[in-house]
Amino acid sequence: MKPTLSKPFWSPILQDDALTRGLGDPEARVLVEWLVEQVERLASAGAG
Repeated sequence: MKPTLSKPFWSPILQDDALTRGLGDPEARVLVEWLVEQVERLASAGAG
């Protein structure tokens, strides 16, 4: 099973539009995908 972080942890981050304000759609997508990868990596490292 893949480790996951609880919604209270990541929800405020993803709901903050300031994170991607001023970015075009492609740039915003890259940033969000990178953040998801980092969170998954940290969750995996913490579970191991």
